[in-house]
Amino acid sequence: MKKIFLALIILLSISDKTSAQIQNPNEPVCRIWYDYDANGQRVKRYYECKDPMGEVALHPIRLELFPNPTGGTIIVVGSETADVFVARIFKIDGIEIAAETCYDCNEIRFDISDQPTGTYVVNVLLQKQGYDDLQKGVTVIKYDE
Repeated sequence: MKKIFLALIILLSISDKTSAQIQNPNEPVCRIWYDYDANGQRVKRYYECKDPMGEVALHPIRLELFPNPTGGTIIVVGSETADVFVARIFKIDGIEIAAETCYDCNEIRFDISDQPTGTYVVNVLLQKQGYDDLQKGVTVIKYDE
């Protein structure tokens, strides 16, 4: 009787419908991938999204910020037109000096020429339907021209 009861509990606990994560079959699968050289050393780390069947690779949203260092103008550009694009600039001590939000755009420009020479942090949030949100902080050095 004990063996039958134990077998019944084991059979009930094993189910192909239980899962730690539930994935929408229409959403892309995004993860970090690694490339290794012949000696087994990791040489590259990259983020890639693929469709659920793994056939077509979707490119994640990339971010460019230039010029760095700058004399006053900072341009933040996303590789895709974002549904929501938020950029905020902070002094190194955490005081916010500028913020900008735009919808259905891929570029934000700032003019910090009136700020003193120093180090600043630009925090960016990009949101686009079908992609993972991109949150990034970039350090910018400002010099006097």
